[in-house]
Amino acid sequence: MDHHPLAASLLSRPSFDVIAWVDPVCDAGFPCDSDEALVILCPVLGPSATMILHRLARYASAGPTSWEPGVFASTFGLSTNAATGLAVKAVARLARFGFARIGSS
Repeated sequence: MDHHPLAASLLSRPSFDVIAWVDPVCDAGFPCDSDEALVILCPVLGPSATMILHRLARYASAGPTSWEPGVFASTFGLSTNAATGLAVKAVARLARFGFARIGSS
């Protein structure tokens, strides 16, 4: 499945919500907002996607958070350009590897 169009659609909305995804199958693993996650996942996901995952996991652990795409991208020093933006690519990569799920609402 190509997650790039979904990520581009998400980041073209006026805002979007991030909600913690508790997966009982992976409950025994390491938390996504841990230092261990940074070390293990960075070579797999890449630095931008890993940084986004780490920070959003920390924010979402306190409850759902809402983001505006421009604020989201600038928080991580990334561009939201739908064709070439690293924010879109990083979010698509998180979805591709099963660390994020992009909903339609």
